[in-house]
Amino acid sequence: MKITKQLYISRSSNANPEPSSTGEYEDAKAVNDLLIKKNIDTVIHIDAASGGFVAPFVVPDLEWDFRLEKVVSINTSGHKYGFSVFPVSISLTRA
Repeated sequence: MKITKQLYISRSSNANPEPSSTGEYEDAKAVNDLLIKKNIDTVIHIDAASGGFVAPFVVPDLEWDFRLEKVVSINTSGHKYGFSVFPVSISLTRA
């Protein structure tokens, strides 16, 4: 994966709170910690898809959100669990 000024984390990369078909979550904290350790000047966007709605309740100790220093934005898919029409996305940014 090429790291640029903004690292976009999606379902196909290694830091998404979306459970895979095996029920596992990708490790956003590991990506965050590696960026800090290597002193890489970039930020992370988390594409939480539907996992963003369930992860805080199912796995409350899983760190994938604004608790991580490099995470500056998160979006979820409102049409999956937010009970909205397709295609609605809910975006949050760190102030």
